[in-house]
Amino acid sequence: MTDQTTTADLEPARLLVTRSSERDVKNRQIFASLDGESIGDILFGEKIDKAIPPGPHYVRFHNTLFWKTIDFEAKPGETVHFETVNY
Repeated sequence: MTDQTTTADLEPARLLVTRSSERDVKNRQIFASLDGESIGDILFGEKIDKAIPPGPHYVRFHNTLFWKTIDFEAKPGETVHFETVNY
């Protein structure tokens, strides 16, 4: 049996979370977590850019009042982008 794993299969994916929409009220931070672990909080104009392993994940965003959880699948080398807005 031979190993069919290629270098591309081992390449990490990236998670990019931005907050730059003009609809944003530009106050309060938005808290972000990936797979149940905090990855930071975002003020208006900031971003989170993080290497993640390929595969299934979920992100959760909240501003202490409203919460949103999103499931996604990251492919090797892919950048998964979420734009957060506090309005």
